[in-house]
Amino acid sequence: MLGKLLKHEWKEISVIPCVLSVVLLVLSVISGFSFLGIREGAADVSRFMTIMLWLLFYFALIAVSLGITIYLAVHFYKTMYTDEGYLTHTLPVSGRELLWSKLIPMAAWSLLTMLVVALAVLIFGGMGMLFAEREGIAVMTVIWEEIHELIRQMQLMGGSSLTAFIISMVYIMIVGIFNGPMMLAASIAIGQLVGKHRILGSIGAYFGIMTVFQIVSQAVFFPIMIGFEGDNPLPLLTGTYFGIGTVSLVVTVLLYFVTEYLVTKKLNLE
Repeated sequence: MLGKLLKHEWKEISVIPCVLSVVLLVLSVISGFSFLGIREGAADVSRFMTIMLWLLFYFALIAVSLGITIYLAVHFYKTMYTDEGYLTHTLPVSGRELLWSKLIPMAAWSLLTMLVVALAVLIFGGMGMLFAEREGIAVMTVIWEEIHELIRQMQLMGGSSLTAFIISMVYIMIVGIFNGPMMLAASIAIGQLVGKHRILGSIGAYFGIMTVFQIVSQAVFFPIMIGFEGDNPLPLLTGTYFGIGTVSLVVTVLLYFVTEYLVTKKLNLE
């Protein structure tokens, strides 16, 4: 039954994020072409329009990321705690299955949003270098040489340190994919206990959770930073990523059990 719920939820939830993602990618291409407006001899109007398109693209990156997050939160709220929620909870499935059917698509779109934003930035930057003619080729060459030198220096500092650093980055990114949606779901579930002020309660719960998370993360980070010695920054970064990633993982697991309990035992649809 969970498979059917996931299939239905994925179809229902994906339309808006898909549209926003396509809009962002199209805008990245348009903004990339705007680099033609800063070539030597271009009119002042062309240069002005180029800057406007760059600003538009920058704000679009933020708007799409934030918009998809807000949409996922609103969708979770509507399908779990409004009139539509009554129909959702009449399905012949457990509260746990309902919760997983919401969280998995939310986590998937959390990952997809990061990938879409990264792809949009790559398209924008790549087209910028392409249309910058010889200067662009020179810049690409310099960037590649700097990346190659950075990797070489890291390898000289210690291959095992570099490997651990990469693993820590992957670890914190994977945890973050689930941490964000779980915070949203938990905040909304807690907010339903407030009664007539559910939305305000959810917003307050979210900022409360974020505040606690930041305090605990700082408590983990400072001992690692104070105890750091040596010229190689990789152990410091690796320890920080593993530490904060582990805090995120623990918070995610705790929030899941809190949310599951509220959904199955303290459901409030009034």
